[in-house]
This record gives sequence, C-alpha cells and structure tokens, in this order.
Amino acid sequence: MIRSTMVWVCLLLGTVMVAAAESPELAEAARAGDLARVEALLEAGVDAGATNGGETPALALAAVRGHEAVVRLLLDRGAELGACAGRERLTALMCAAANGHAGVVRLLLERGAAVDAGNRHGYTALMLAAGYGRLETAGILLTAGASVAAATETGWTALMSAAGSGHADVVERLITAGADVNAWTRDSGTTPLLCAVGNGHTEVVRLLLARGADAALADSDGVTAAALARKLDHAEITRLLAPETAVVAGRRPLPQPDPVDPGRSFAH
Repeated sequence: MIRSTMVWVCLLLGTVMVAAAESPELAEAARAGDLARVEALLEAGVDAGATNGGETPALALAAVRGHEAVVRLLLDRGAELGACAGRERLTALMCAAANGHAGVVRLLLERGAAVDAGNRHGYTALMLAAGYGRLETAGILLTAGASVAAATETGWTALMSAAGSGHADVVERLITAGADVNAWTRDSGTTPLLCAVGNGHTEVVRLLLARGADAALADSDGVTAAALARKLDHAEITRLLAPETAVVAGRRPLPQPDPVDPGRSFAH
C-alpha cells in the first residue's frame, strides 16, 4: 500500500511547454523574499514572468516560500497567474496551497487563479493541500469553490490524499464539504479507508467508519480493509474492522496506465 516521503512538491524542476525569459537574479530575489531587489530588477526591465533558468517562474518560487508581497508585486507587473513550474506543471496556487501559505493562496484566488486546475497528473491545489495536511489552505480553497469531487484520470481524490497521509482534521473538513467516503480509483480500486488502513492511521480509520465508509469494499485484488489491516499487523485497526465479505463487482481496473502512484506525493 501507499508509502510516501515528504517532498517540496513545487521544486520539481523540468521543462515547461512555453519558453520564458530567464533571470536567475529575479528568481533568487523572489525565492528569498527580497522585495526591494525584486522591485529594482523589474524597474531595470526584467520580465516579471522570468524563470530561474531551470524553467521555474519567479512567481512560483515566491509562492512556495510564502512571500506574499513579492507575489503581489510580480502579479502587478504582469507575471502570468497560471504559469506552470517544470514538467509537473505546478501553478503558483498549487505551490502556495501545498506549503500552507494562506495569505498567498487568498491573493492568488482574488486575482483569478483557477481553483480546480490540475497539474500534469491531474492533482489540484486542494489535493495537494489535503495531502500535506494544510487545513487552513484547504478550507480557503473550499470556500473559493474548489471541488471535493475533483479526481485525477484514475479517480484519485483529495480525501484519499488526506486519509492516506493521516490528516484527520482535513479528512473531517472534506467530508463535511461533501467528499465521497467511498470513492474508489479505477486503476486499483483504492478507497479512502484502504488508504488510511494501508498507512496505519487509526484515527482516520475510526473517523471514516463513523462517517459512513464501507469496510466491505475491496480493492481490485479483492482485498478488504480488514484483510489489509491483518496483513500489515495493524492490531488496533484490525479490532476496529470486523471481517467483511469482499465487494468487488464493478471495481475492476480499466485498461489505462496510471502515470504515478498518487500516494507517493504525500507524507504520512
């Protein structure tokens, strides 16, 4: 089941679809939150949309560090709101949301950032915030209209991100907002409950069961939550889960590749 390591999701560098001006100086000033230096460089004619030379826009570098004043200045000077960083296609909103920078998230949304835009794998800002346990930024995104039903091509949801990472407070917030506790992925039949069980998150398992998660649902190999808990020697979770009969009808994988294991992007 899902085993993951915390990463700075917005520093995954690669190529972008559209070439942009380069200014390592602006990028470094933005990353450092040096507002005066950023302003001086812009006054000298540097493009506000310039990248660091590694194809990451200065706007994303400021957003990932939470430098709200720098983000505001770059936007005021014409930085592209939806510019994407690297081959992962991460927007400034995704960067800020994943790292819990509430002020930057609010600013970007006020300026018109697409709240449900997905990266290369279809992960939205809400999925990233949920996976990293960013309750405040997740709440801001939900208030701005982020969809709890949004899913990747394989069916991965924000609730799965939060459940698999053990963030009970975010799980509760998403369920309250209408997230489907029994959603399942089309590639493997994973559910939020199976995500939580697989990583040994007892409190999340207890919460999901209390909010209607069906422990009888099995993944595409026919493995139920109870069976998985026993296999992984999660004794307390096993006690929470009575043996159930697998329910696999309609849950077989579709003939489509999954480019990434979503759970590997998140900590637990």
